[in-house]
Amino acid sequence: MIEEKNITYEVGRAGDKFQVGEIKFEVLHPDEHTYNLKNSSLVLLMKYKNYKFLFMGDVDSKLEQKLIRIDRNISA
Repeated sequence: MIEEKNITYEVGRAGDKFQVGEIKFEVLHPDEHTYNLKNSSLVLLMKYKNYKFLFMGDVDSKLEQKLIRIDRNISA
């Protein structure tokens, strides 16, 4: 459908950052080595003022724990 409608898009990878107004986003996953279809879900960290929101997609608990070990500022 994307190609049919000639819609532009970008593939997010770990480390990518972007901002919409005052809201900052960082892609935490997937990285370039992700081959597991289930664990290829986009994981986004959203920051707004003093608040953080984590959008986990459909990743498994093993990957959740890995992300927490990598960034100690992430908590559930």
